[in-house]
Amino acid sequence: MTLDRIGLYDPARESSACGVGFITRKDGTPSHDVIVRGDAALCAIPHRGGMSAEGVGDGAGVNVDLSAEFFGALVGEPLEPGRFGVGNFFLPDDVAQEDEARRVVTEAVEATGLEVLVVRPVPVDHGAAVPAAERLQLPILQWVFRAPEGWDRTRTDEAANQALLAIESEAYGRPELAGLYPLSLSTRTQTLKGRLNSNEVIPYFVDLLDERHSVRTLYFHTRFSTNTEPHPTMAQPFRLMAHNGELNTDRKNRLSDEALARAKDRTIVRPHGQSDSSRLDQTLQSRVFDDGLDLVEAIVALMPPAWENDATLPQHVRDMLEYFSLYEEKNDGPAAVIFSDGDVVGARLDRLGLRPLRTVETAEYLMVSSEAGQLHADPDEVLHRGRIEAGGMLTFDHRTGRQLRSREALELLAARRDYGALLAEARTPLDAIALDGLERGDDTLGYEGDLSRSGRYVSYSLNQESFRFLMDPMLATGGERISAMGYGNAIHALADQEGGMAKYFSQRFAQVTNPPLDSIREADGMTFRVALGAKPDGGASATHQLVVESPILSQLDMLRLREQTLTPSSASTSSTRRSWATPTPTRPRWSRRWMRWRMRWSPSRARPAASPWSPTAASTPSTRPCRCCSPSRRSTSASSRPACDCASRSWRRAVSCRARTTSRAPSASARAPCTASAPVCAPRSSSPRPPAPPASRPTPTGPSTGSARRRSSSWARRWAVWASAPSRATSAASSSSRTTSTPATPCSRAPSRTSTLPSAAWASPASPRRRPTGTPARARCRPTGRCRCWGSSRSAPRAPATASARPRCAASPS
Repeated sequence: MTLDRIGLYDPARESSACGVGFITRKDGTPSHDVIVRGDAALCAIPHRGGMSAEGVGDGAGVNVDLSAEFFGALVGEPLEPGRFGVGNFFLPDDVAQEDEARRVVTEAVEATGLEVLVVRPVPVDHGAAVPAAERLQLPILQWVFRAPEGWDRTRTDEAANQALLAIESEAYGRPELAGLYPLSLSTRTQTLKGRLNSNEVIPYFVDLLDERHSVRTLYFHTRFSTNTEPHPTMAQPFRLMAHNGELNTDRKNRLSDEALARAKDRTIVRPHGQSDSSRLDQTLQSRVFDDGLDLVEAIVALMPPAWENDATLPQHVRDMLEYFSLYEEKNDGPAAVIFSDGDVVGARLDRLGLRPLRTVETAEYLMVSSEAGQLHADPDEVLHRGRIEAGGMLTFDHRTGRQLRSREALELLAARRDYGALLAEARTPLDAIALDGLERGDDTLGYEGDLSRSGRYVSYSLNQESFRFLMDPMLATGGERISAMGYGNAIHALADQEGGMAKYFSQRFAQVTNPPLDSIREADGMTFRVALGAKPDGGASATHQLVVESPILSQLDMLRLREQTLTPSSASTSSTRRSWATPTPTRPRWSRRWMRWRMRWSPSRARPAASPWSPTAASTPSTRPCRCCSPSRRSTSASSRPACDCASRSWRRAVSCRARTTSRAPSASARAPCTASAPVCAPRSSSPRPPAPPASRPTPTGPSTGSARRRSSSWARRWAVWASAPSRATSAASSSSRTTSTPATPCSRAPSRTSTLPSAAWASPASPRRRPTGTPARARCRPTGRCRCWGSSRSAPRAPATASARPRCAASPS
């Protein structure tokens, strides 16, 4: 069996199209005639199963009740129904591991308190199948066990389920036991299947031909492997159900199951290469045994009808289905499911009903099959013929002898609990959240100029090609667009047209319908409804969800999501924000380096208080002039600017102010005088830093003033952040030259503080093309310190003189 991805074959995309059905006695009396009728039904549908060129079937099997008469004769003592069980297993691929597999299964069964009575190979007749099929079959080993005295049926079921989970953990987790696969381990039913055609199943398993093998329910399955590799483990039925179709939401359902398991501190152990049908059976088993749901209730929750747009459903039924939707991700097909636990047997279609299920009822039997006429019955004996509708269901409960159709079953389930009260506590519609001061009008969705949802679609999703090939033919002739299946366009990241965020995602759900699904049925069976927040059974306390009718959000919807305090709670949100902003003393070195890098290139973001850039950020009051209030930072005059309380300013406030470096400089009269002498020029480096922009630059005039100002502000901010970084020593020679007493020489090439260069000329030092014609090129002076009174937009170049000979600024001790 090949389960790894090879070429175009991907085991994650496995699905099947098959034939299913069940037959049950309405009086609940076990009879061998049920198996005989089941054999006739299987012989009528060989065309619904796949077959190789050699005549080997893709897989077929049956699930039957445990016959107390047959297994009692097998063990040599009478057995009571419900107090004994049977486990059927495929053995490991490695023959040398068969003894180890026997030990694992036996110890797991006995560890739960059950008593093993018989271990035997299931007898088969290879002559019932084609000769080529014999080498492809897997031997089945069978365990028969019994519950101790005093155990009721519920305790026996729980013990068998615990043993099954323990065996799966060993079988799927140990590579040497690869191939060990439990077909079933239950106190109610057993499964027998293999690489067979449908007409070969009953003759192949010799036990089913024994007259003492009397049962009251049998359901069957024959497999057509459309895009998967046939294997006995892929054959159906499984333990609680058989599935015809494919589950197109399988990946979403797996992610939901994994998230729910982690929330409950559980682990899902899956077989290698598990199919979508097997995953659904495993989820169904977990809902019944782990969550305590009734089998019918679990089926409805996993595969609900299209209740969202069905106004004929009673309110209490709608409340139940909506509550189920809050914690269970629905399984969409096309899918027809047969299910049974020995007491209850039923059939269900998904919400679109794209797989047929026909029903026949007589005085003794209730039969469901994929095709009409598959189960023969004399016309005089037939009480009712029909079909199961889309999203419909038919069940029969042997405990009560009652047959239930879709509406009766839903109303019976909804009457068990007050789902209306549970729903009110678990969810709130997004439209029910009130916003003060904002109302939805006829022409606006919250602010002036907003578009309707249809207008947004036309604006952002349609282009000229859409109108030419889609809209225009529809408007002119009423004809719909006809195109081939598939999507041949390039990914949106490489497209030359912007169509919104949604174009960057691809659709994983694809449902093939024949005939094509019309818009009326699509509106009845599909919905965009989304529930946001933690699920009610996710392990969290006091959870609450927001229900959004469409993932396409308007302006008001965005405001409601921002202002709501229902989910997540305001306490958890504020706690998260505090933990993000609070500095951590033990932050790792890589985190500190990343923070420094991020803050260097993102000056508008606030740095943590423990950043190495500011070791005395909020502890020691500074006596220097506050940089955010430096005259070179603002265009207002010193007299009109309010006084700055430097000691009380937080470090974060200072950083945010520091980041707001504008492209305009104050006037000469508003700038504080500087006592520093003319800057000195250091030798030009091979890779000089960009020169400092002049401190005085008149505001440009003309039509390009606004754009030039915006272009210059980005360069000014980047230069300000770079200039504030600690300077680096150029070389050992320049370091030793500082110890000499050579006096500093004024730099004749230094830019004048009264330069008249426009902002567009100095804003981008790396672009000399912006320099106005006739303006001499400025010297590239390597700044090493900052004149505090000039602000970070001017830096004093390094002088090759001693520290005592360098000019000082009266505004700052540095």
